[in-house]
Amino acid sequence: PIQCTMPTPEDSEYLTSQIHNHKILQYYKDVSDMVLGSACGILQLEGLYGLIFFVVGTILTGSLYQFAMTTFGRKGNEKIRLDDYYQHPIKEIYLGELGRQFATFVMMWCLLGAIVSY
Repeated sequence: PIQCTMPTPEDSEYLTSQIHNHKILQYYKDVSDMVLGSACGILQLEGLYGLIFFVVGTILTGSLYQFAMTTFGRKGNEKIRLDDYYQHPIKEIYLGELGRQFATFVMMWCLLGAIVSY
């Protein structure tokens, strides 16, 4: 599995590590959006129900990611702070590149919806 990195702010690689962590987060978001879109297409949800499915699924996957980072990530004996890994953690985890996420979701939603209905 890919691990997030956490240098100190004085470290010259601090920004590089945050960019790396953002790419890892984006990968997990892309995969979860493809799974959510596939599920929505297989369930044959249409219109507003599909949009609600996307919103609830995005909030749920963001919450699970945040929970996993803060619960299972450790610095010695203390829990990690998301501020150490991301510049704006809540914004990046829940709202970062929402248009891209929605496009990925819709693509899989339409693809699987068409395949299942055929």
